[in-house]
Amino acid sequence: MKRILYAMAVTLRLDKLHKAMLDAVIETRVKNALLTSDKLRKEQDRLREKDFRKQLEDLQNNHNSSFENYKLETENLIRIFKNQILVEKKEVLKEREVVKEMQRQAMIRENRFQHYILRFKEILFVNKKVVESIQSLVKVESNIEDLLYEIDNYDESKFIKKPEMILDTEFLQELHKKEEEIRDNILKFQKKVENS
Repeated sequence: MKRILYAMAVTLRLDKLHKAMLDAVIETRVKNALLTSDKLRKEQDRLREKDFRKQLEDLQNNHNSSFENYKLETENLIRIFKNQILVEKKEVLKEREVVKEMQRQAMIRENRFQHYILRFKEILFVNKKVVESIQSLVKVESNIEDLLYEIDNYDESKFIKKPEMILDTEFLQELHKKEEEIRDNILKFQKKVENS
């Protein structure tokens, strides 16, 4: 029993350690994802600003160009800017999905571990019941053996010497019937234990 309690204590400690490790891994990955996202965003801002300045310089250098060309280039800049915003939005959504998946996997592992603990407790309970049943069976078999020994070795002369203690046939039949019931119960119990 001490070993079982010790094993359960170790299992609970491992469960806490496992949860702490999962939390640490998730926190680290989330931080890394956020840092990477922040770096990418800053790099995109820098590139966008650089590209925007270059476009402005080109516009200033070509100030003699027609208004239509200027309009087209401005629309192109706006389109590029919108595309960059869409790309950044997709990246952020993708990172959120990654974080959600990590959290989901962590929950699955935690639920699986809790399931294993419950199964372990169920097995301990079943084993305890089996041991109790076997102990009861041994006790019943011992009582039956004592009863059978007394029946097989009773001295008829004692009954002859003491007529008042002679057993009637009705009592013997009842005793035989009880004996058969006990044997049937033992067989049923043995089958039940084997099937479980």
